[in-house]
Amino acid sequence: MTISMNMVPEKMIEECKRHVDECAALLERTSVPEYREAIIAMAKAWMKIAERAKIKASR
Repeated sequence: MTISMNMVPEKMIEECKRHVDECAALLERTSVPEYREAIIAMAKAWMKIAERAKIKASR
C-alpha cells in the first residue's frame, strides 16, 4: 500500500503501525550495526508520520 497524505488519518495510522511492526521484526533478525541503525531510523520516520496523522485526526 502506498502512503498518501490524503489518506484517511485512521488508515494512515494503521499503515504506519504495520510498517513499525515490520521494522521491529527486521530488527530482531539483524545484527549488523549499520543495518540496525537504518531500521531504527525507518521506524522513527513511520512513528513521526503516524503522530502527524493523529494530530490531523484530532482536528
